[in-house]
This record gives sequence, structure tokens and C-alpha cells, in this order.
Amino acid sequence: MTNPILNELTSLGIHFQAIEHEPAFTVSQAEEHWTQLQGTACKNLFLRNKKGDKHYLIVLQANTSFDIKRWQNQFENERMSFGSEQRLSTYLKVEAGSLSPLSIINDDTNTVELHFEKSLLEAHHLIIHPNVNTISISIATTDLLQYIQGKAKRYKPLVY
Repeated sequence: MTNPILNELTSLGIHFQAIEHEPAFTVSQAEEHWTQLQGTACKNLFLRNKKGDKHYLIVLQANTSFDIKRWQNQFENERMSFGSEQRLSTYLKVEAGSLSPLSIINDDTNTVELHFEKSLLEAHHLIIHPNVNTISISIATTDLLQYIQGKAKRYKPLVY
């Protein structure tokens, strides 16, 4: 299993459990593979404001229902929509279905805000993709957050 992020995590001594599987573009497609991993499964959303000058990577529990209007209320009712695949590729350099909290390390211009559902920050392990949708990993939440911070990236809790 060759993946640049997994190689880097290994070289840093960060432990994770990984499984390879068929491409999973949605949570429902990935769920069958997650049974082999321990942790809280995540889903990831890429949003933008109406002007297109602010972008957000939202990480929620896989079973959390997402209401975009409720999200807008946390940002002074600014109108939000889902970012296009082109924007996803431009800002985070991943394809649809491969988005994960690890995608934030590809944000060279620091224009994307990373937000975790608060309950995920309290989870022991998270199940995510390493920026490809053919691998899922279980990683300790503290290790993931330290890795993200070590890349000079910040995250914020989302009370949802």
C-alpha cells in the first residue's frame, strides 16, 4: 500500500490501521469497509460562501445529518453552498470522495478553514481516508490533530 501521507505518518512514528478497498465515493459505500476498523467514522464536506472567497472543510460524524442553514447560523448567516469539484481540486488538491481532514495539508494558501464536529475531538480514534478513496485508516484523534498542527494548520470545534 503506497500513499504519501501514510508513508509520512509512518516515518513520524504515528500509528494507524489501514485497509485497502474498492473506491468509496460516499459514506454508504465506505461503511462496509469501516467494520474492519475501530473508531468513529467521519464524513467530510467542502463548503464555500456565496462570494466564493471563503472555504470550509467540515468534518462530521458519518451519521450526523447536515443542515446547511444551521451551519450558516454559525457564520453570521452568510449564505453557504457546497464547493464544486473544481474548487476542491484547486484548494485542497483532492478529488470528490477522497476529502478528509488530512486534505487541509494541501491548502498552500491557507484559505480553507478546518472545522471538526466537537464530539469528534473527544473520540479516541477516527476513521478517515488518507486523501484517496481506496484506503481507509483508523488513527488516534490526538495523533491526527498533532499532525495537522505540525503542518502549521489550525482547526476549530464545531458545535453542531
